[in-house]
Formats: sequence, C-alpha cells, structure tokens
Amino acid sequence: MPALKLPPAARVTRIYLPLAMNVIGLCGFSGSGKTTLAERLIAELRAAGRRVSVVKHAHHSFDIDHEGKDSWRHRQAGASEVVIGSDRRLAKIREFEVRADPTVHDLLAELAPCDWVLVEGFKLAALPKIEVWRAANGKPARYLEDPHVVAVATDDPRRLPAPTALPVLDLNDAAAVAAFLLADPDRYVYLAPAQGGEAAPAGVARVAARALRGSGRAEVEERVADEVPIAIEVDGLARLLVFATPADLEDLVLGYLLGDGIVDGAGDLLAFDTEERADGLVLRARISAASAGRLAQRAAAAAGAAGPDAAAMLAAAERGVGRRVEPVEIDYPALVAGMRALAAGQGLWKSTGASHAAAWMSLTGESRLVREDVGRRNALDKLVGAMARAGVAPASGFAAVTSRVSHDMVHQAAQAGIGVLAAISAPTALAIRVAEAAGIVLVGFARGDSAALYTYPDRVRRKPG
Repeated sequence: MPALKLPPAARVTRIYLPLAMNVIGLCGFSGSGKTTLAERLIAELRAAGRRVSVVKHAHHSFDIDHEGKDSWRHRQAGASEVVIGSDRRLAKIREFEVRADPTVHDLLAELAPCDWVLVEGFKLAALPKIEVWRAANGKPARYLEDPHVVAVATDDPRRLPAPTALPVLDLNDAAAVAAFLLADPDRYVYLAPAQGGEAAPAGVARVAARALRGSGRAEVEERVADEVPIAIEVDGLARLLVFATPADLEDLVLGYLLGDGIVDGAGDLLAFDTEERADGLVLRARISAASAGRLAQRAAAAAGAAGPDAAAMLAAAERGVGRRVEPVEIDYPALVAGMRALAAGQGLWKSTGASHAAAWMSLTGESRLVREDVGRRNALDKLVGAMARAGVAPASGFAAVTSRVSHDMVHQAAQAGIGVLAAISAPTALAIRVAEAAGIVLVGFARGDSAALYTYPDRVRRKPG
C-alpha cells in the first residue's frame, strides 16, 4: 500500500525547539530588589559557565552607564550585553524621531547569541517571570493574576498577600534562584513571535483555517499542536517509531530508555542528536557499554526463542513490574495544590487545546517540572527523562498527569521509582492492579478539592481542620 501524502493545503510550518537563549523575567515594584537580584544572578550563572545578557525597560529620557546606574551595575556584574529601551530611545544608543516604545521582543532581537537573558521590567510581557516581592514595600502581588509567573522571590514568605502553589524562593539567596532556573532550562527557551504575534510554545504549528460564526465566516490562522513521526535509534539500530510533539526530545528518548529498562539512569545516555527529514525526525542515542550489553542479550534471547503461545502472551501482559517503589506519603492539601499548579503550567495546551501534560510536584504541591505532548505516554516519558537529567529523587514528590491512566503509564512510573501518580481522569482496572503490585499510590479524578484513591489510601493524609 503506497504511503499517504498530505495535500499541499494541509502542510504546516513547524516550530522546533531551537538551541537558543533562555529568557526569564524579573518583575516587581520599584524598590523590591530586582536589580540587586539580577546582579547576583548574573554572577551565579556566569560562575556556572553561562553567557548572560540583560534587557531592561526604562522610562522616557533615561541616561545609561553612569556609575551606580542599573546598566552600569549589570555590566559590572558580568553581563555580556545590556539593552535598554523606552518610548524615546534604545541603548545601543539610538534616538527615535517619533516615539516608538520598543517591545521586549524588539530588544531581545538586538542581542548577540547568549545562554540566558534576564528581562527586568516588562511586567505585562507573555514571558516566564520570577516575581520579586518585598514585604516592606506593601505592594500588591502579580502572581495572583499573571499566569506567566513561575516563582516568587521574597524576603518574607509568611507575609505574602495570598497562599500560592508556585515555588517560593529566598530573595537573598541568588544561588538558590540560579539553581531553580538551571534545574529546568528548557522551560525558558525563547521563541521569537511571528510577525505581529506573541511568542508560541515549542511544538506549535500555525495553519490556515476558516472560522464559521453566526455573523458569517472569516479566514484565520490557528495554532495547533504539532505531531510528527519520530524514529528512535539506539546505537545505530532502529528501536521505536512514535508520533509526538517535537519538543523536549532528549527527555523523550531518555524516558523511553528508562521505562523500557534499557538504561538505569541519565548517565547511561552518552550522546544524543536529532536529524530533521522531510517526513519526520530521527533521534539517535548512544548508550553505555553496560546498557548496550543488556540490550544485546535481550535481542539475542528474542531471536532464539520460538513465538510465545497465547497463554504466555497474556501472562506477560499481567506480569506487572519487576520492582516495588519506595513508599511515599503526602498531605491531601498538597495534592490538591499540585493539581491546580498542573493546570497553570500547560503552555502548549493553552495555545492549542490539543495536548497532554505530565508534571513533577513537590510534596508541598509546588510545580517543579512540566512536559507536554500530543501523546499522554509521550508526555510522561518526557517528564521521566527530565527528572533523570535533573537528578530528581522520586520520593521527593509526585507525578501529575492530565489524562486517563493506562497500565503502561503506571509501569513507566514504577520504572522511574515514582511513588504517587495522580490524574485528572480515571485509571483502568489493569492500571490499578499494576499500581497495587508496584506499591504506587494511584489517584484519579483529582479535580478541585476532590479525588478518588484507588491504592494505598492511608498514604494520603488529611491535615487536621
């Protein structure tokens, strides 16, 4: 049967995750300590071997580079470049004959390549931001209304205006803030917006569509979640074909290798590269000698064995997993907070409405890692890979997913050592049996302040009151 070809009208422009700069905003009222935190972060990121630049929003007829000015302080801290803009000028000094007020994207376009960009100001920009909030200022907080705030840095967490499921960082500990950023750098990779539009998450495709409304019709551009065929090769041999969103690809491969028992940890993935072809992507992984030996033994056993009969196949399907995870206990309010944070972290879903997410939450309900994909298993593979690369201890939190839970997802969680798996939808009966055998707390229908506990319910504690 000949391969199906998409008609020209159905072809799309894909946006791939580039090897480019990461962008994080620092927002807060004047006097909150943004510039001081920026200085310290520049030094910490430089010490970690990263090239750092700064983009800053200013007011009207600003002057630059006098001793004590913010731009001077940024350069003294080690910034490779500092770009400042207002409605009157842009520095790289450029006077505007007519007021232009460049956007944050205009200023980012002025930068030479670098690893990280700290954006100071531009509090309304659709960029990931750390809110800097100082108790003595008595100012309101933006994290209550801004979905792009990924963490709050403060000098007094007890006096925050309202509780939050976001990570709360010590404003005076720049090393900890830098470690938070470096733990998940892919989250901050910058994608320049399309002409006249805002930045889109990785894995989004733009397509033409006709919108039908009561008042008539209109030709529009829609954002849809991209899905491409991806071939995974391990040590030169094709292992798997998946259809996935083309983002966080190294996490996807590592998660697959861990879940299939081919590697034991991130250190066994020695090399990774991507080849883009007209009909999809090829992901190539090189693994350690021990992992390659295990893979060869498995292939030899499969080649020398006769085909299994039906009874053996069914027995293999019910075998569960070969390990039990370390028991994990969690307070129910933290579980609720984590599921709410999961909803806030789905950038691809917000853009397209067509993706699943898998997230790693702390035992206090704070979001640590989020991965998205059109495939629910792919999203979990990406999360497991990201956890392994970041050195996350599986007993330090729980996994949250936006889909139903099938037995293969529970198997993947068990292989990763995850002790609590919570889902917005229901598990299957086989998923429950596998979770029981593996020692995993399986939670379904986790929505709002309600949930169903299918296994080990005593490990989910309710705080008094």
